[in-house]
Amino acid sequence: MANPSNSEASTFQSDAHRVAAGVEALKTDISGIAHAAADSARSGSAELRQHASEAVGHAKQKLAQAGEVVHHKLDSAKETAVDASDALKGVIARNPISSIAVAAGVGILIGLVVSRKRS
Repeated sequence: MANPSNSEASTFQSDAHRVAAGVEALKTDISGIAHAAADSARSGSAELRQHASEAVGHAKQKLAQAGEVVHHKLDSAKETAVDASDALKGVIARNPISSIAVAAGVGILIGLVVSRKRS
């Protein structure tokens, strides 16, 4: 008959070797997962930088377009103001006495409005 303690020791050693092999396999798997996660993080950050760079480029382009529109509107407003000023100068030159009377009337009205607000 076989010695039970030798059989149990042999089974224990066999189980211990299988557990050790399983632990080594687990270490290898965890290492692979860690490397894959690091690679994924690197590629994700590179992709994020690329998208951020594209977004900044689009924002700069939109800002430049908005600047052009504002510049165009400002030029248009300046032209309108100059045209109105020239037209007003023409009216004043053709009707100097009437222009002075209108200016005096407007001044009196503004004076009355301002003095009422103070009271």
